[in-house]
Amino acid sequence: MSFSFYDPAQQRRRYAGETKLDLRYDYRTTTRWELHREGGSQIVTVRPRFHHISLSRRHTVLLPLRMVGEQFYSRPLVQHEMDHVRISTNPAFDKQFQRWLETEMRVIRLTLPSGQTLNNQWVQAQIKAATKQRFDRMLELIQIRYQELDRVTDHGMEPLPKEFFMHKS
Repeated sequence: MSFSFYDPAQQRRRYAGETKLDLRYDYRTTTRWELHREGGSQIVTVRPRFHHISLSRRHTVLLPLRMVGEQFYSRPLVQHEMDHVRISTNPAFDKQFQRWLETEMRVIRLTLPSGQTLNNQWVQAQIKAATKQRFDRMLELIQIRYQELDRVTDHGMEPLPKEFFMHKS
């Protein structure tokens, strides 16, 4: 995580603070596939086994220059932006992403396009596309929690309700 500061006299912003999240995923697979005919189509059944699923995060918190000082971490705006970080570092998101890959992608059935050669490169591209769909779904859930945090605190202007982090994501 890093902090970046701006001078409000020189740079107008809609909100005083902003947390930017750069979230990436990585995985390894052992993959088996088979091809068979169904009607007039060639159907590929892919069975990926995921290993070493990981998420890496980088947060950049942008704040007004006046926040710098001894009481930095006790300032309400800084605490609010740290709550955004707290949301996106919740291990429940990692577990959900892993669960989706291991359950929803246990078997992937695809129609082999006409003229497409069935090879490892094509199969891996299909796995990558399906994995990205799950990743995008997880990002959407994080974004919903970010929006909920901003809604209940009026973007950090109001105190955070104690129960906000009590339920599981």
